[in-house]
Amino acid sequence: MRFRFLSFTLGLTLPLAAFATPQAPDIVGAWTCGPYETPGPDLSTSTIDRRVYSDNGYFTEHSFVTYTREGLQIRTETRNTGTWSLRGDLIEVRFNSSKFLSSDHPAFTVAHGQATLDAMRARKNAETKRILQFDGQSMVTIPLDSMDPQGEVQVSCSRG
Repeated sequence: MRFRFLSFTLGLTLPLAAFATPQAPDIVGAWTCGPYETPGPDLSTSTIDRRVYSDNGYFTEHSFVTYTREGLQIRTETRNTGTWSLRGDLIEVRFNSSKFLSSDHPAFTVAHGQATLDAMRARKNAETKRILQFDGQSMVTIPLDSMDPQGEVQVSCSRG
C-alpha cells in the first residue's frame, strides 16, 4: 500500500515540477533562442539569439538577424552585454553595451547599423521577458512592452 501511495504522490508532483517557476540558478548557462519570426507589412525578420546568463548577474548575447524586404535579405550580427535578474517568471535584462558587428550588405554598413542600435538603446535600454514554459533544458518566453508590438512573439529556447 505504501508503494502505491508513493507512486501516486510522485505521479502528481513530477508533472508539476516540470512547470515550476525557475529560480535564478536554473537560468544560469548558455541558451539558444529561435529562430523566431517577426512579420511586418514592409519588413520581416528572422532572429537567433545566443545568450549566456552568468551566476554573477551579467549576460552576453550574440544576435543573428535576417531582415527581408521585397525579396532582399540582409544578415546582421550584434553583441550585447549587461546585467540580468529573475523576478518570479520574468527575466529582466539591462544593456550596458551593444555593438553592431557585421552586415552582409554593402548598403547597410557597420556604422549605419551601430547608429541604428544606439538609437534603439537610447529609447529603451532594458527588456523583460515572461517565461511561459520551463523544464530546465528548454523554455518559451514572450517579450513584454516591446518597442514594436509585432515583436511580441513566443520564442523557444534550448540549452546550449
